[in-house]
Amino acid sequence: MWRVLAARGFGGLTLRAVAAELGATTGLVTHYFPSKRALVRHALEVLDRRSAGRPRPAEEQAGTVSGLVRLRAVLLDLLPLDGPARAGNRIWVGSWDVALADPELAAEHAARYRRTRERLAGYAA
Repeated sequence: MWRVLAARGFGGLTLRAVAAELGATTGLVTHYFPSKRALVRHALEVLDRRSAGRPRPAEEQAGTVSGLVRLRAVLLDLLPLDGPARAGNRIWVGSWDVALADPELAAEHAARYRRTRERLAGYAA
């Protein structure tokens, strides 16, 4: 699923494309993901977990600096500066379009942004 998203975006994320990437049948994929929507939700959950689990050195060292220096370091951690982060960012930006058409996904996006803003607000103080 991840490779399909990174290569084709959400428009190219189909049960058939994921099955082909896995070398499996579409039936096997639909056993776990009965619809494209379920596949999209899972992809966003995976992206959220990967992002949350990513090392954030600036946040870990935030207590050693203050003010704009601290905020700058934390914001730099958010930028997609390496290959995996760039792939994740492409997927994340692509998901905005999907969320526009799905109120539930839009609400989940809003909650993710709220958590990020709350986390960053602590560093701006």
